[in-house]
Amino acid sequence: MVLKVVGTGSSGNAYILSDGISDVILDAGMSIKEIKQALGFDVTKIRGVLISHIHKDHTQALEKLLMQGVLAYMNPTVKEAYTDYYNARSVKPFEVFGLAENITGLGFDVPHDNVPCYGYYLKWNDRRILYLTDLEYCPIDLSKITPTDVIVECNYCEDMVDMEAENIRHKLLGHMGLKTCKGFIKHVASTELKNVILCHRGLDTSDPDEITKTISTVAETAHVYVARKGLEVTL
Repeated sequence: MVLKVVGTGSSGNAYILSDGISDVILDAGMSIKEIKQALGFDVTKIRGVLISHIHKDHTQALEKLLMQGVLAYMNPTVKEAYTDYYNARSVKPFEVFGLAENITGLGFDVPHDNVPCYGYYLKWNDRRILYLTDLEYCPIDLSKITPTDVIVECNYCEDMVDMEAENIRHKLLGHMGLKTCKGFIKHVASTELKNVILCHRGLDTSDPDEITKTISTVAETAHVYVARKGLEVTL
């Protein structure tokens, strides 16, 4: 299985999981052209698009994907903006939905500065994949899942944040910092954990070497990657 990073960060977020037979898109916050390029211009393998929240850097291409008949799963707030599309599916927290015979998913609420936002858990054959972005912290105990792969936001290093910045409230209440990310990974890590991909990094408020080194101390059995546009990771 491969994870392709189409885009990550405030400029746009989209990730593709693929086993060669099925593709699942995590957020659609890049242009439809860039997403199709990453798919090899083949949309027939798409089994679903999982949308975290309503912000444009996560939904830019969603409507165009829906227009092509792709199924998308989202929280009720996002669904309200796409009521004209039968294939925009509102899912309740912890409601299991099937994407393919060998793929199931469920969403759950995470705090994002008062904007409704979902994290997702995917069961894909023997892989147990967590996707969490745009969250202050994870309010749910996910340790019993024993994830094999975690795609999680690590937006800032606390000592690099300007506490007088205009957007400081949203930064702290809507995004996960390194200390919180480290605590989360430590909590869910087990010998089953193979890969940690750190996404939605603030370019001016984080050091990729520092966050890689820090997370590696609590993800001892895993490969740790900092997401960047164009990165491909074999899971």
